[in-house]
Amino acid sequence: MDEAQFLSLFKQNPLFAHYSAAQLRSIMDSAKRRDYPADAPILSEGDESNVGFYLIVRGKVEVRKGGQPIAQLGPGAHFGEGAVLQDTSRGADVVATEPTTCLILTRWALRGLLQDDPDLAINMFMELARRLQQTGAAVEGQRSKR
Repeated sequence: MDEAQFLSLFKQNPLFAHYSAAQLRSIMDSAKRRDYPADAPILSEGDESNVGFYLIVRGKVEVRKGGQPIAQLGPGAHFGEGAVLQDTSRGADVVATEPTTCLILTRWALRGLLQDDPDLAINMFMELARRLQQTGAAVEGQRSKR
């Protein structure tokens, strides 16, 4: 995948849509690329990793809470941003369901971006609120099936 494709993925993501190409290049420069084979765990519930934010470049992942699937994510989607805002353990498992490539920003790199850009911080809070609501609905749906 070339730089233009990476920039396009970031631009599609609601957290970074307002960024210029130069700002996105700066973010990309601090990101690490990581490939995961199918069925590979990416994050584990309860883990206390300092890695913060994952942007899916290709492939798909499944987010699981207590072993139950709660979301499927594909290219352009992100996960792991909750660990950026507070020092806490991971709230869910994330597993590659097919060969997957992610760009990864550490907690410290993303915190620096948040300090420099209040709009990014607001967008991230809105996204976290949306995901919290979504997770609550998924958990409640699992309870009602029992």
